[in-house]
Amino acid sequence: MKTAERANRSKILITGCSGYVGRQLAALLSAKGYDVTGTCRSDFDLDGIDVRRGVLTNSEFVTDILSDRDIVIHAAALTRSKDPAELRESNESVTSLLLDGVASSSVKRVIFLSTDQAVNGVGPYGESKQNCETIVREKAKDYAILRLTPVIGEFAPTQNSTFSKVISKILNGSIFVMPGDGDFPIAPIGIKDIANAIDLLIMKEDHLDKTYGLCGEPSTFLSFVNQVEETVGLRRWKVPLPIGPIKKAAGLLKRLPGSGKLPLDSILNIGQPIPVDTQDLGRDTGFKPTPLSEIIGSMPGLPVPSRLSVSWRRTTPNGRQNRIDGWTN
Repeated sequence: MKTAERANRSKILITGCSGYVGRQLAALLSAKGYDVTGTCRSDFDLDGIDVRRGVLTNSEFVTDILSDRDIVIHAAALTRSKDPAELRESNESVTSLLLDGVASSSVKRVIFLSTDQAVNGVGPYGESKQNCETIVREKAKDYAILRLTPVIGEFAPTQNSTFSKVISKILNGSIFVMPGDGDFPIAPIGIKDIANAIDLLIMKEDHLDKTYGLCGEPSTFLSFVNQVEETVGLRRWKVPLPIGPIKKAAGLLKRLPGSGKLPLDSILNIGQPIPVDTQDLGRDTGFKPTPLSEIIGSMPGLPVPSRLSVSWRRTTPNGRQNRIDGWTN
C-alpha cells in the first residue's frame, strides 16, 4: 500500500496536544495526510485538528476519544511537580487508564513518547516514564516506545522547551553564562524527525512491541551555541561557570521541599553520556536524523537575518569613525 493511501486511512489520537511536543506533532502529522484528533485539559484550538477537551482519568472520555482511532500517540505527561509522588502517580495512572481503554477499542498500535531519562530512571520524571514504559509493555497489544532526547521544535521560550530558553538567553544578552566550557555531549532531536519516525512506525506492517532510542546527531553544547550564533548573526561573550559548583548547588536545592518544579535532575545529569541511539530504529525503518545545523537553520520562529549584509560608518563624539556591520530583514 502506498504511503499516501495508508496515511489517508489512518486515524490518529494524540494525547497532550496543547504541549510543546504534542501540538507540533499534531500539525506535522496532519500535514502528512493523517486524520488527527488531539486531547488537552483546557480550551485549546489548533488549525485543522479536532481537539477534545477532557481528562484522561475519566473512563467515559477515554472511551469516546478512542472510538474510531487506529493509532494512539501518547504524549501527555506531567514533567515537573513540587510533589514527586504526585508526578509519578499522575503519569502512571493516566497511562494505565488510557491503555485499559485501548484494550477494548479499535486501536491497532500505541506509540508512547518516553524520554532518555527513563533509561536510568533519572529523577521523578525519568522514574515515572520508566514505570509508564512497563505499563505499555504489559497492556498494549502492539506498541513502539520512543525514548526521546530533548526536543528542538519551534522557538518558544515561554513554553517547556529547554533549547528555546537557551536560544533566548543568547539573543537577549551580550554575555552568555555557560556550564563549564560547554564541551559536554548533547544529541537533541528535531520535532520533524519525531514526526518522520512516527510516520515510519505507523507504516510498518509487522508487529512491533519494541523500544527505540530517538536522538539527533551527537554534538556538544558549545557547538550548539556556536551554530545558533552563526544562524542569527550574533556573537556573545561566553562566560564559563564551573560545573562542579553548579551540580553541588543543584544537589542542595533538591533537598528542599517544593524543589521538584526546578530542572535540577537535568543539571545533575550534565556531562553524562547520551543513553540512547537510533541504530535499532534506523535498521528497522530506515530513519536518519537531520543534522543539527539544519534543525537550527529551519527552526520556526527563530529571528534569522537575511543574507543581505549591510555596513555603514558612525562618527563617535571624539571624531572617530567606527564601521558597523548588520543586516536587513
